Parts: sequence; structure tokens; C-alpha cells
Amino acid sequence: NALVSSYRYTYGANGFGFDILFESAIAMWLWAILFELTVCAEDGCSLPAISSSLNCGRHQEPTAASVAELKGQLVGNEAITDLNGSYINFSDLDFTEKRLHTCYFSHSEFNGIDFSKTNMRLCFFDFCVFIDCQFRESDMKYSVFAGSAIRRCDFTRSDILHCNFNGIKAVQTIFNESDFYFSTFANSDLRETTFNDCNLKKV
Repeated sequence: NALVSSYRYTYGANGFGFDILFESAIAMWLWAILFELTVCAEDGCSLPAISSSLNCGRHQEPTAASVAELKGQLVGNEAITDLNGSYINFSDLDFTEKRLHTCYFSHSEFNGIDFSKTNMRLCFFDFCVFIDCQFRESDMKYSVFAGSAIRRCDFTRSDILHCNFNGIKAVQTIFNESDFYFSTFANSDLRETTFNDCNLKKV
């Protein structure tokens, strides 16, 4: 839709494109080194294949069956590791108190998702869109949200340590009473967004 398109393609016009693309390349390098990686079956492509699929989201739109299987894994398990859910639309799902470790959701869209009290480690949400999502009391470390659009989301009372929010566009979003130790927001556009009573040391 127009909102998604404007969020995703704004950054190059504002001069942030190179930085965010560089960070995305670093993210892919880390993914290949640290995580169990299944490479896309398309010749010459080094991107990770979507879980339950042979190809990445750029070279094959996930089938309804593969998306249903992937969502079933997310909803049906408390601990999810090494899952690739990139280029997929997620809506109205409950991820509360899940443990997401070394998961990859680049270029995905999240609408009305409840991530409250979720434990995230080394997860990649770069270039994603989040609308009306809850992250209250979540525990995030070493995760990437660079280049994402975040609208009407709530991160209240969360621990968000060593996370990358560079180049995000946040609108009407609440980060109050949260710990952002060593997280970064370089080149971000924050509108009607609050950081009341937060730890911003080393930000």
C-alpha cells in the first residue's frame, strides 16, 4: 500500500540509503557466519531461503501453504530458533512470551502483532513495517530494526540493549520507561514518539 511504499523508499531520497544498505549487508554477513543458513536455490543468489521454501522472498513469492506452515511454527512453539520469515505479511498474531533467537524477518510487514514480554536475541527486522504492534515489557538484545517503519507501536518498560534502530521512521510510537543501553538511532525520523523516563546511556 501507499504507506508501506512511502516508508520503504523514503530513505534514499533523504540520503540515508547507503548507510542502511551497508548495515543490511553487514547483517547478511553476520547471518551467514552465525546462523544455520539455507541459501536460496536461485542461481547466483546468496540470500537465505524462507523457512518451508527453497527460495528467498525476492525470487519466489511464498505459497499459501508455506506461509501457513511458517506461521504455525511461530504460533505453536514457545522457542523459535533459526527461522527465516522474510518478505511475509503477518497480522493479528499473538507472540507474547515467545523466545525468538537468531531469526530473520527482513522486509516483512507486521500489523496488530503482540510481541509483549517476548525475548529476542540476534533477530533481524531490517526494512520491516510495524503497525499497531505491542512490544511492552519485551527483552531484546543484539537485534536489528534498521530502515524500518514503526507506526502506533508500544515498547513501554522494555529492555532494548545493543539494538540497531538506525534510519527508522517512527510515528506515534511509545518507548517510555525502557532501557536502550548501547542501542543506536542514527538518521532516524521520530515523530510524535516519546522516550519518557528511559535509560539512554551510550545511545
